[in-house]
Amino acid sequence: MDGAVCIMARHREMSRTPRTPILRMLIPFVLLACPGCGSSTSSSSEQQAGTTGSIRLADRLSGASIRSPLTEIQARKTLDFTEDMRSQVLFEEDFEEFDLQQAGWPENSEGTVVETDRGRSFRLTGRTRVKRRAWTIPAEPGTHYHFERFVRSLSPLAADFEIVEVHKSMSIDELLASRSRITSLSRTHLVPPPKPNGTWQHGSVSFHSMPYTRAFLIVVWATPKRLAELDAAHTGGEAWFDDIRLSRLDPSPQQSIAWMKAQDLAEGADPEWGIRKRGQFLPLVSQRGARASPEENYSFRYGLYSPPPSELGFPLTLGAQALLRFSYCLSRMTQRRHTARFEVLVESMGKRELLWSDSLTALPKQWHWHEAQIDLSAFEGQPIEILLRTSADDDYTHPMWGNPVVEMPFEGTGASHVILIAVDTLRADRLSCYSYDRQTSPHIDALAADGVRFDAVVSNATWTCPSFASIFTGVVPSRHRVWDSGALWAQLPAHFQTLAESFRAAGWATHSIAYKAPIYRSGYDQGFDVSFNVPRTLARADDNLAKALEWLDRDSQRRNFLFLHFDDPHQPFCQPAPFDNAFGSLAEGAEWPYSVPLHPLNKEARLSAGDLYDGEVAYVDDRIGAFLDELKRRGLYDEAVIVFVSDHGEELWEHGGFGHGQGKLFDEGVRVPLIVKPAAGAAVPGRVVQTQVRAFDVMPTLLELAGVAVGENLDAQSLVPLLAGDTSLAPDRLAVTETFNAGLSVRTPEWKYISRSWRDPDSSEALFDLQADPSERRNVAAEQPVVAARMRLQVLDYLMLHRSGCYMVAIESGSGDTCDWLVHGMESPTHLHGIQGRPLEEGQVRFEGKAADPLAAVSRFVQVASLHVGDAHSPERSCVRYRAGDLERLLLAPQEGVHFFGGPSTAKEQLLPPQVMDPRQLEALRAMGYLGDDTESPPLSDPTDK
Repeated sequence: MDGAVCIMARHREMSRTPRTPILRMLIPFVLLACPGCGSSTSSSSEQQAGTTGSIRLADRLSGASIRSPLTEIQARKTLDFTEDMRSQVLFEEDFEEFDLQQAGWPENSEGTVVETDRGRSFRLTGRTRVKRRAWTIPAEPGTHYHFERFVRSLSPLAADFEIVEVHKSMSIDELLASRSRITSLSRTHLVPPPKPNGTWQHGSVSFHSMPYTRAFLIVVWATPKRLAELDAAHTGGEAWFDDIRLSRLDPSPQQSIAWMKAQDLAEGADPEWGIRKRGQFLPLVSQRGARASPEENYSFRYGLYSPPPSELGFPLTLGAQALLRFSYCLSRMTQRRHTARFEVLVESMGKRELLWSDSLTALPKQWHWHEAQIDLSAFEGQPIEILLRTSADDDYTHPMWGNPVVEMPFEGTGASHVILIAVDTLRADRLSCYSYDRQTSPHIDALAADGVRFDAVVSNATWTCPSFASIFTGVVPSRHRVWDSGALWAQLPAHFQTLAESFRAAGWATHSIAYKAPIYRSGYDQGFDVSFNVPRTLARADDNLAKALEWLDRDSQRRNFLFLHFDDPHQPFCQPAPFDNAFGSLAEGAEWPYSVPLHPLNKEARLSAGDLYDGEVAYVDDRIGAFLDELKRRGLYDEAVIVFVSDHGEELWEHGGFGHGQGKLFDEGVRVPLIVKPAAGAAVPGRVVQTQVRAFDVMPTLLELAGVAVGENLDAQSLVPLLAGDTSLAPDRLAVTETFNAGLSVRTPEWKYISRSWRDPDSSEALFDLQADPSERRNVAAEQPVVAARMRLQVLDYLMLHRSGCYMVAIESGSGDTCDWLVHGMESPTHLHGIQGRPLEEGQVRFEGKAADPLAAVSRFVQVASLHVGDAHSPERSCVRYRAGDLERLLLAPQEGVHFFGGPSTAKEQLLPPQVMDPRQLEALRAMGYLGDDTESPPLSDPTDK
């Protein structure tokens, strides 16, 4: 609370609500003003609103009066054992008498019981991802649990003991069986990793079981994130474990609130208050379960946590036609069959009036978001206080108000609707407006005729997560670092300001619609008032269209930013008639929904896959057309800013395969469509821009067109200067695309340079002359050494400018000269170019060999001590922050010897834990081809339970 003292706001009586049992157990709560409850963006939102536009009540907490148990209860991130908390140990293993054979665990060099200073402990080594080591324990739904273990390690863990919620009792073998794993897993709870310092450390996690959990598996998992850390550290990951324990906790109502108070805090929320929340608050169950959750339960929202009895008062003066909109629910922490009452009151002229009320009971039919709105036009011009009140006769209810906002007509100028339409897996050359000979996209063509079409657009990555991370943040993949998660479904770091957060900070309503498993619960919801995303196996454009039309019915009168995602034409193909055979039918023996197999197909089957892809393109085009037609019917289209883009393309057998994100960087996977339709009159309709740009350039473009401030330190550049005027002399923008295994490409309109993998010194490079060879069939790197050297230098410049770490650059004036440098203070060298470093004893690396060119060696490394070159007593060196073009400057005026540079700071760039998935998400990822055999799949986990 920034050292401020909570002060009494005003004296008044609460309305005569009967005392509840929980009230008798709490010390008296106080009516307070909350100076620390506002968000970091509240001031800009309030300035934007005035008596027009939208007022988010959550942004007005700094001036609110608050009656809540939260004011007197200290937040607790974990529910550990305390003197006053009832608990029961359900499972405990100290390994003193543990028999691996009797337990059915494999006994080998990777896992065995050994003597340690704590007695007998379990030692785990090796790199195997999944082993059949687990215990099954009965569980109760809707109950608090505490899981803990002791561990000792000298390196990052290759694996750890984790606890998995399942819907029925099962063995580890059943868990690993494909269909059982998909339908039965609920969540995995991760214990925070220890410091690798060789000492025994205690780790624990508290969680609340899902409503339909029936058993736990305590299992040893190795995740891609952990294996990636071991790769970086060049270690085997040996660790010792002891005292594994699972306990059931029976917290009091106050303790339950204390735990909830610390969970799901929204950005900028004061943890001392714990009122402002953001998360997915409702229970989820398997889509195959008898009681499937409503799809809205998957949405992420901002909320105000109001444990009964609570009353939040917001003083306002309203303009004309004011309307209060909000949603409300009982969070999944509420005990089944418990009931809470929600009320909205207005205090005006010293009198209180009840405007609305409802009661919810934690049962399947009511356990979802409920929407409401209240007409406040009768209070125009009056100073009033809006009161949000909750009450309950039951102790364990956890009500949540979702996105309460007062709306008034916006009277400003400029666009009132900004819509980003993103079609997944859409290559530009399969659209009619990009010269495709099939009529696949009449509605997208019409949008291009109304706006500006960019002809040469390159995606930042070859698959969904890093591409959308760049589109949302305006920074390159090497900066947002979703690659470093070690998994396909990568988390977007929270410290980057996203497109939605920028709009929200400026007072706009923000909404996203998707059915996309890889970006579900992965940080891509940042900044959206409502982020609707269901990780379903089959996603059809009809579903996205239906949700978009619902959004128009509900929110079309506000200043809105909408992200509308369509998963078509991503496989599995599932388009309805007549698009299922618009250009060709399924190959003989194939069935809907159809996924293209990874093994080689005959020519007929390959042609069929391309025909089906075109049918999907035509299908999604038709549904986008229906949405655009509805915008026109409502009179919103002309003044709306609409941008159409794709995250990446799709290979259709041009280079031996089908799909994307497989390490390939050819144009069919990286050339994407981009259309910008500004508000009427802001550009020449039908304009085509030939200048090469990047997909993530849409981020600052949308903000500039909406009049919203564009953040600093972006890598993307606005396209607004290209929307009007002569672009024939506009410089092409260098396009870098990143993919798996650290591969990347640099593209200009004339040349494409592909670095297969800078982590692999034996990998080849490729150079293509795009003017003479647009299909990228002939590698001319050996024939064009000057061009290859120039673009290789651009790759190194890009890496050192954007990827954190330390870099060693060695310059030798004569090629072919024998070089020998001994560097002290360096570990874990990653070879980038030239002579490869050879680790010697700890902290020493030798670079020895013949220089092929003046740039003799470039390596990325970890600094472990002061840097010296040659003798350990030679002058100490330091890393200088790398600036764009430093390599070129070194080569233009050769300075022989070793130079050290530092990449961008990692102070804020802390990686998030492995991605979390529910059963729908896992099944959807598998159906989309992202996951292979179950034994290679990562565990499921939930970020709310760390």
